Amino acid sequence: MTGSRHPRYSWHGLLAAVLLWVSIPPPPVHAAQQAGGSEAEIEVQEADPEYPISGSILPCSTEPCSGIRLVDLRVRGSSKGDLGSGAFRLRLRDSAFLTAEIDADDRAFRLTTAKWEVAYRDTTRTQNLSLAYQDNRRRLRANALRGAREDRDSWLVGFDGSVRLSRDVEIIGSAFVDTDAGADAPSARILNSGSLGFRWQHATGWELQVKAVAERVKTAAGFELRRRAVEGEVVRQSGRTQMLGQVLYTRVMGPSAAFGREELAGRVRAELVLASHLRLEARGAYRVEIGLKDNHSAYGLSVVSYARRYRYARGGAAAPRVLDLTRAALDHGYDGRRLYGLESTRAIRDRLSLSPHRDDLAPLIEALYRATIADRNVPVLGLGIDRDDDALLGLETRSIDVLVGIPWPVAWPWQHNERAVRFVELQVRYTEGRINPGLRKPAWDVQLRAHLNRETLVWLAWLDALPTSLELATGTEPSARVQIGLAYAFGI
Repeated sequence: MTGSRHPRYSWHGLLAAVLLWVSIPPPPVHAAQQAGGSEAEIEVQEADPEYPISGSILPCSTEPCSGIRLVDLRVRGSSKGDLGSGAFRLRLRDSAFLTAEIDADDRAFRLTTAKWEVAYRDTTRTQNLSLAYQDNRRRLRANALRGAREDRDSWLVGFDGSVRLSRDVEIIGSAFVDTDAGADAPSARILNSGSLGFRWQHATGWELQVKAVAERVKTAAGFELRRRAVEGEVVRQSGRTQMLGQVLYTRVMGPSAAFGREELAGRVRAELVLASHLRLEARGAYRVEIGLKDNHSAYGLSVVSYARRYRYARGGAAAPRVLDLTRAALDHGYDGRRLYGLESTRAIRDRLSLSPHRDDLAPLIEALYRATIADRNVPVLGLGIDRDDDALLGLETRSIDVLVGIPWPVAWPWQHNERAVRFVELQVRYTEGRINPGLRKPAWDVQLRAHLNRETLVWLAWLDALPTSLELATGTEPSARVQIGLAYAFGI
């Protein structure tokens, strides 16, 4: 492949080699042993599953941690050399995590401690600097975003965050202002914005968030508009079902009635476990300008079969462990918001492992990790269909997804095995875009993934995407490309 040998991205291999060298760890020390337990006690809870490659192909960190350890590595190459990218995350002893993401158009760096985070992102059009702090009562983030204009710079500065009133209730809000509101710009932009609302989380099965937003917007033609919006989101998981609902009401007011409009948008996703190994999902989205025709509608349906009994992130063994750990974190002066899913629970565990109270929290951190292993879902057969109609863009899309997975130990996709883990997966997505009457463009996304173990994934993809608006305007079409990548995530 030309992309993998492109000289501009030859640093990927050197970067991986350097990070591998600095992250060779000492023999692992388990949290249960630090807390006075034994490795045997952990094994009784859930025996480690077997993978094609036992252990990690790259070294992992331990707690307590001495020196520098590699905990994340993601490298992607492409047959188009300008699409290569790389990212890594290092653990700096027991003090902080350092994250870097680099590709042709985007560079981001983030330093995270138990309570503080400083981040910087630089793209071709913007620069963003943020500083965040969190404890058991507050989550605050200050942002400074610079967007380039024709001959001057503009900064959008402000903050967002939350104040906790109880274990279950938070007040959330934000405020932002453009420091150069009087300048003209080639596109619409926000002059100032403010929001206020609340978030309520009850146990593991309920979450509700409501927020009101007020903004002043300046159009490319120089007109100022006022926007008022109310947003709501609810998540409910109980037994075999899980539902997500979102609603957004927007009212725009301008210098005359011609600028005024009202929009109502909603989105819903409903999931049902039909049988212990079979999950059905129905989803839909709708947006309408009140008094006029529909602007956008989308809906889809999918059914997936699993080698193991299916477990919701909010309904498996890990959910009550999230509740236990976040409540304990509150008692020790740390943020207690409940988040679910592999990436989210990993982030909670990682951040609390930097705490001076790590030894007190170690049994709960370890229990949560073991519970996520017990909750692992192993998809083996799946079929999904989606339809999306956007009247504003004049674009209609239809897509079909097919998934075939071979678990480890190797077995036919329809067989059930509670000891199975994810191994090889082939996913094919066919999309047909209907841009104008009589103009249809097919697109393909074919991905072959191999989970070498719980922490290491390699993939090969062939992408033939739909043309963008610019490509349509210029009469060009995107060419197909091949991607290859590796992702390593310790403790996922």
